[in-house]
Amino acid sequence: MFTAGKNLLNLTLESGKTLLIDGPAAVMIKSGKATVFGCPVNSGQRTVIREGKRAAFEVEVTASFEIFAGEHASAETYDGKTMPVAWSQIMEMLLKAEKSPFLTLVIGGTDTGKTSLCTYLANRLICLGKRVAVIDGDIGQSDIGPPCTVAYCIPSRPTVDLFELKLENAFFVGATSPSENPSLTIEGLQRMKNEVSEKSVEYILVNTDGWVTGDEGFAYKRRVIQQLKPDLILCLQREDELKPLLETLGCFSRVSLNSPVTVMPRDKDKRRSHRTLGYLKHLTGAKIRIWYLSEVSVDDCMFGLGQKPSPNISRIIHETLGIKPVHASESLNTAFIIIEKDKKIDQSLTGKLEENIKKKVNIAREGDESGLLTGLYNADMKFLGIGILRSVNYSRRILKIFTPVSKKPYKIVLGRTWLNEGFKENKKTILHA
Repeated sequence: MFTAGKNLLNLTLESGKTLLIDGPAAVMIKSGKATVFGCPVNSGQRTVIREGKRAAFEVEVTASFEIFAGEHASAETYDGKTMPVAWSQIMEMLLKAEKSPFLTLVIGGTDTGKTSLCTYLANRLICLGKRVAVIDGDIGQSDIGPPCTVAYCIPSRPTVDLFELKLENAFFVGATSPSENPSLTIEGLQRMKNEVSEKSVEYILVNTDGWVTGDEGFAYKRRVIQQLKPDLILCLQREDELKPLLETLGCFSRVSLNSPVTVMPRDKDKRRSHRTLGYLKHLTGAKIRIWYLSEVSVDDCMFGLGQKPSPNISRIIHETLGIKPVHASESLNTAFIIIEKDKKIDQSLTGKLEENIKKKVNIAREGDESGLLTGLYNADMKFLGIGILRSVNYSRRILKIFTPVSKKPYKIVLGRTWLNEGFKENKKTILHA
């Protein structure tokens, strides 16, 4: 093992050896041939490995490498290949499939190699001339779409990193983990599957998140499996951590695979950094856009921006809480209340208010919405992109959103994730919800 640091490194490896690189780094093959996750990399080709990512260059023809290594990058050489033999056997299974499209679902805990496996299978199939769709259901570590989305692409060429592929469509969940909204995440997976199934693809690969622990994690994965009805489930595990789940899958075809020893573990900071890079990518060219609430549909379960102001609710709030709200609206089961930023509220009176209006009460302060991640759609519910809600003028009913989407959206969905000015996640606590 040698740590690269901020250096330019050169080395030559014979056929049959593997160069393992941890990013951030850029690798140029000056001569020879190699593959990364089944993607051919030839002489003169430059490959970028992002921070927090690992790439294994399996040398096919003696290759000379030039490595531009960033801070914390590292490299290691292996005798032989690091891609598990079992992955090639999975390829043989897929090629024998008679159904089209053939849906393969990849499940496993965090850092078990799910994305690497999906990338490898997609590359191998594409190299054989097959039409493949990849659905990225890992909303907390999205590669294909923005963070907090379920997204898909139909690659036209092999790739070392799914992050480089063109997004076809996405479904905005608005959270970094399916545990925050399991039903909405599953709805996104199903919608993307339905759409992809109409694209004349031969294979659908579905990557999933790493939430597979505890009763809730197992229950969620069972729901995903029952909803998507995959033709094959690939279960990546280090030991037998998925055994309780696998025993409940009934007639679903499945194959258990050991997690590759070369998988790069990532801590929470690296995962957050990965999401920050995703936000940056999908907010490139963003500007402040102004839209009137009367002109767009808003899906919002915290602030009631999708509802018209309710004078009756405002009056009852004033009488019960002794304050005049900045904004008050109501849905069938919930009253949404926005109070001034510095106002204090007697929490003991909120129960009385719920009794008076016979609805659940959501209370937030003016400005709490600032920094909230949003998803934007057109009238056909095609995903247009993400944005950051900067402010709401409640009296004029105006939204200010920082987004690269220039055309007025038909629908704006407010998520549950806040970002600061540097696109880093910023936790906020709503007064009462």
